[in-house]
Amino acid sequence: MLVDVIRHQYEKLGNALRALMSLTMPAPQRIAHAMRELALAFPDRPVPEWAAKHVRTIRSIAGSDGDTEARAQALGELQLNQLSAAFLELYTVASREYWTA
Repeated sequence: MLVDVIRHQYEKLGNALRALMSLTMPAPQRIAHAMRELALAFPDRPVPEWAAKHVRTIRSIAGSDGDTEARAQALGELQLNQLSAAFLELYTVASREYWTA
């Protein structure tokens, strides 16, 4: 059962990363899509320990109040880079969890 949960998280985080890398959507929409996928990956609290640091970083930058698209428009280049890096690191950790589960 835990493997199914980790597989689901891995899939949703992959979707989030693909949304962030989209060349057809504006940045605010990409971030909002990625945040929806993050919410689907970790619907329950608390977030697993292996993901907690990165999820906290992502939520502190992009917010988690549902108005992510509006908040994303105000993000600067440094914050966008930090957000992308946090999602990439989270996906990397999720990959390790998935392949070792």
